[in-house]
Amino acid sequence: MLSAQLKPTLGIYGPKFPERSGVAEYIQLTINYLSKWYDCTHVSNSCWQSPLKFDRVLYHLGNNKLHECAFSALRQRSGPILLHEFNNLDYYYSCWDTIELDEAKFVLGGLSDKFYFSFESLGDVETYFSKHLDKDLYSCDIGIEWLAIRDASTVLVHSKSVARFLRERYPLCSIQELPFPVEEIVATKCTRSLDLSRYELIFGCFGFIGEYKRIEKVLEAWEKWSNKPRGSLLLLVGQKQYELDIPVVDDIYHLGWIERREDFDELLRACDCGVQLRFPSLGETSASIVKFLAHNIPVITTELPHLEQIYGDVIAHYVKPDEDEVEHLIDAFNEISRNPLPEKGFKEKFSPISCAQQLCEILESEPCS
Repeated sequence: MLSAQLKPTLGIYGPKFPERSGVAEYIQLTINYLSKWYDCTHVSNSCWQSPLKFDRVLYHLGNNKLHECAFSALRQRSGPILLHEFNNLDYYYSCWDTIELDEAKFVLGGLSDKFYFSFESLGDVETYFSKHLDKDLYSCDIGIEWLAIRDASTVLVHSKSVARFLRERYPLCSIQELPFPVEEIVATKCTRSLDLSRYELIFGCFGFIGEYKRIEKVLEAWEKWSNKPRGSLLLLVGQKQYELDIPVVDDIYHLGWIERREDFDELLRACDCGVQLRFPSLGETSASIVKFLAHNIPVITTELPHLEQIYGDVIAHYVKPDEDEVEHLIDAFNEISRNPLPEKGFKEKFSPISCAQQLCEILESEPCS
């Protein structure tokens, strides 16, 4: 471990506030701890700096244009990458005009092989998928992660199952698991104008409301839950990313984007159970799932291999994303409502210091610029 008196420079690449990104929050949290050992500089799209100027670098790779700075820097200098999801096809679609020619060819070739159709341009891709609505443009597996992994010195992921999957696919690459960092949420009076104290049982869905979160299934199950206890609330906290009709009724409350992380976290901790579905999966780790579990709050989530990092946790309830998904959800709602709720409290194994220490060890094994 580094001496606190010796602080090499560390360039950390990824989204930065005020950009609306959970990864921006993640990076800021880890910087608070990594600053003990490094002189940290957070580089984003809007404040670019060359990766060659730092002693060490760390790249946060996600699935949208906000991560362009990290992908661009990785092409200039190898370093450890943290994959917040390994299937980042949407990044390449959104940055199509700026990606390298070999990257564009990789995407088009992979899609051509996957769907047995010759794609010569992004326009061909968009036309094809507009005519084949049963096929998903974003979650198809063409091994897109290789474009990042090939330039990485070390690949970091938060899921045991994702690490195992990538090791099998890339046996010669260094793939390491990393604890997901969570800070303890201190229970205080919620600062938002929403009186949650009048509800006896609160189910919460947190984060961007995208199509893969399956909120429409949650809403359907909530409506069909015939023996719902009085005083129950479904709380939705997150900005909608697609057209979705959220009913305006007494037992459903939707809040959009929450500017202050403290408000977001207070609302999350106020819940008695999280409902965080994911299907299809992009191999991502849900920060909200981990925050719930870190505070001993039950979670209902999707039964998928890539969410296996929380398998075995007695307060996680899994539903299959099949034709009976709504019935599975209602069964999970009933199970939560009929059994005593666990006492909320923070589990120290999620403390950010463990993540920061492991990151430091990995960074120290890297060649210094």
